[in-house]
Amino acid sequence: YPVELASDKTIEYAALPCKEFLEGVGAVKGEMLPDESMRMLNGVCFTSEDGKLALVSTSGHTLALVRLPYTANKVLADRKVIIPYKIARCLDRLLDARMGLTIRGDGAMIFFAQSGDLPPQTRKGSVGGFFFAEPCLGGSANKTVVMSRLSAGRAFADYIQVIPAEFTFSIICQREILLHAVEQVAILVAGERSHPLVMEFMDDTKLSIRSNNLYQGEAKQYVECQLVEGKRKEAFPGIGFNAVYITRILRAIPSDKVRIRFTTQAGAMKFEAVGMEDTFLWVLMPMRY
Repeated sequence: YPVELASDKTIEYAALPCKEFLEGVGAVKGEMLPDESMRMLNGVCFTSEDGKLALVSTSGHTLALVRLPYTANKVLADRKVIIPYKIARCLDRLLDARMGLTIRGDGAMIFFAQSGDLPPQTRKGSVGGFFFAEPCLGGSANKTVVMSRLSAGRAFADYIQVIPAEFTFSIICQREILLHAVEQVAILVAGERSHPLVMEFMDDTKLSIRSNNLYQGEAKQYVECQLVEGKRKEAFPGIGFNAVYITRILRAIPSDKVRIRFTTQAGAMKFEAVGMEDTFLWVLMPMRY
């Protein structure tokens, strides 16, 4: 340090706004696993997916995925890199969303730089480096540079296989109302991971969320919903889930309404931000009850 940089306009690159990038990282970083011994889950995975930058994180029980559009000088190579947990958690405090952002790497290191209108850069002598960039307005000197080593990106799970492809039915709820109901009911089982919350469907327009505590009784809240796809079978009256996981997901969803897609009573649930389904999604595994 300091790392010697060299301009190279032949390096592949993509451009996207820093604000959108930080919003994407903020939406997925809650699902990172803080356990450093599990490096494949300890961070945010960056990869190129169908012409979009995909940001992925998973805890093993949940998965968060954000897809951000970008423009590029050529087709980006298919690669995965993992940004470590500690860096992903502090990017929103280190980077200014009002400025441009350059992200570049050479396979072992990654650089987040906010600067003037600089050409594509990579470490001198590197081959096959990459970065994502947006020109900045005003100034020509670097303002902020965050450097980090990359985790073993090739070990990251095949997240596409985790996302359900077919669903039995889906509903839409007001996110804030659903979040409030979950938080109220979760008070009885706070700190008890083995006690799930149970979502039961009264009919196609109303659901209930309940919890049970052996010593404090039962809590129940009702939430209005709208059945928008499929048919809810009587054989699928409800589903159990971890209170901490669903609370974290509902807080991260950026829209006023949330779409929840159901597979089976023991299958994964898919959460989408209504109006932004192509950008934000979460997957949650249910619990037995």
